[in-house]
Amino acid sequence: MTDYNKNNPFYSKLLKRELVTKKGSNKKTYHIELDISHSNIEYTPGDAIGILPRNCQKEVDQILDLLQIDKDSTALHPKTLSKVSIESYLLHNANITKLTGAFLEMVLEKGLSTKHQELQYLLLDENKQDRQHALQERSLLDWILYLEIKAIEPQDLVSHLRAMLPRLYSIASSQQISQNTVDLLVAMVEYEKNGKLHYGLGSHFLCLDILEGDRVPIYLHPSKFHPPSDHGTPLIMIGPGTGVAPFRGFLQERAQHNSKNWLFFGEQTRAHDYYYEDFLTDLESKGQLKLSLAFSRDQKEKVYVQDLMNKHAKELYDWIQNGASIYVCGDAKQMAKGVNETLHAIIEKEGLMTKEETKSFTKEMKISNRYLLDVY
Repeated sequence: MTDYNKNNPFYSKLLKRELVTKKGSNKKTYHIELDISHSNIEYTPGDAIGILPRNCQKEVDQILDLLQIDKDSTALHPKTLSKVSIESYLLHNANITKLTGAFLEMVLEKGLSTKHQELQYLLLDENKQDRQHALQERSLLDWILYLEIKAIEPQDLVSHLRAMLPRLYSIASSQQISQNTVDLLVAMVEYEKNGKLHYGLGSHFLCLDILEGDRVPIYLHPSKFHPPSDHGTPLIMIGPGTGVAPFRGFLQERAQHNSKNWLFFGEQTRAHDYYYEDFLTDLESKGQLKLSLAFSRDQKEKVYVQDLMNKHAKELYDWIQNGASIYVCGDAKQMAKGVNETLHAIIEKEGLMTKEETKSFTKEMKISNRYLLDVY
């Protein structure tokens, strides 16, 4: 452990960035290696790394230009009350993607826009839903252009912006294998909104903005999503997409102990989106890993990890009965929910249990750390 945190990060060097999706993929996913030499950072597979990204320089320049604010102007940092340059604050500390109602209130009160009626409408309590939708849809730059704001005092701007939050990424390596580096698996987030291409802040920073050799402010974010301390415990891992990241670290460690491992992995196509294929197939060939693969677009009917769980229901239940732990990592809204429902159905059917008995059984698995989730 170290004293590094989001307020006092370690400046790691970007050692490597490799595109792991192949030409023809609908995605851009990168394997990233960061240097943690001399940091004294000690991590366990399943922990995460907090990244402190920075906003797009071009967008910050546009904001300052439109508001007629000199980049060297200073303001008091809302939290530390220390003086900061407005450019530095917008780059490193401010959330310029999503604003708050307080910002719109300030614009209305100070008469910074001619669109009084629209602002008054959005700020009425009964129009909360419309206000939230509008705030969700427009960034700071979008609002400045839409409201035709010509100037804002630097302090008013700084005081009415949310703080930028760190981005957390599961560690995709074991320190027993990579003592002085930490690996990440990062999917580039891109989407179109209001006719404009937008990027995920953290993924844009890691995948496009910085160059190899650049410094990345990071800190360790410990987790309880660690592999069983007893390497003899059978392990069932369910991690489609970038949810496979922590399981790479699990497997690097457990492969040294001839542990019994089963991974359910899924993506769109095997030819283009099979992350860490060489590593996983090598373990499979050595008998150190059972692989169940669901590439949803490789056949007419889409196949997901839940389908493979059902296909191997009896064997899956046998593993559970023989003491296996189940770990799930990835999307919370659909995948994890579907996996949980499928698991309950399998236990109920194969274990000849009632719904209440199944519920009690899985609850006990969670209490005893045999069923863990790391979802987002």
